[in-house]
Amino acid sequence: MTTAEQVLYTDREGEPAPLTEVISDGIEGGYEDRLPQLRELCEHGAPDHREDACQMLVAWSDPVGLRALTRWAEGDTGWVERPVDFPRLADALGTGKYTATPEVLDLRADAMRGLLAIADLLPFDERLRDALLGDNALIERVADDLRTAIERALRRLERRDRPKFDLATDTAALVVALARVDDEAAAAFAERLEQVDRRNTRLLQQLAAGMGQGRGPRTLASLERLRGHKDRQVRESADAALAVRNRR
Repeated sequence: MTTAEQVLYTDREGEPAPLTEVISDGIEGGYEDRLPQLRELCEHGAPDHREDACQMLVAWSDPVGLRALTRWAEGDTGWVERPVDFPRLADALGTGKYTATPEVLDLRADAMRGLLAIADLLPFDERLRDALLGDNALIERVADDLRTAIERALRRLERRDRPKFDLATDTAALVVALARVDDEAAAAFAERLEQVDRRNTRLLQQLAAGMGQGRGPRTLASLERLRGHKDRQVRESADAALAVRNRR
């Protein structure tokens, strides 16, 4: 009988391997025989096994894993003995852009909507941005939710209701993704974020990257303004972003 540890932490040859290595190895397939047990673990396994199985299934764009992630993000985590590591599940959702089929696009969008709904509560850093970039179809499907998530975070920041992590920079990372599909809104959000924390160099560099992802006049104008910033690192980031933009 195959154990949970064997399903999760061994490679094709049955040799011990880190979970992330097994996930990477399975992007091209070859682990289909493990899917039934992975689904069982995701839904009914021990807490650690549940989360690891879900991570693997989400990365491989399996419907059971995607539905589980959506439920957990919506708060259905009564079985958990410790908080769910949603940032690493966001990484898995990003990996899923390489394994997704047309049949699971709606499920991927639902999972991303769930994560965006809690983006102002947890330190995702750049992981939600990375999960979205490179998948314009997903960005377009969740664009309304992306705008809502940015607006919700900005309102917290503007009323000085700031969590213990750098929500401003995390929110700027979401603006990077939005700039791919909404030039006007991305630039407007960027300007508001600048007002929130003018001295946060990391935030301003993230915004420069976002304006570099844009394709219209509003993000270009914001980028040109950042090119004139007094901080050298911000200017260099804006110059680099403009170079990327000009190559497209």
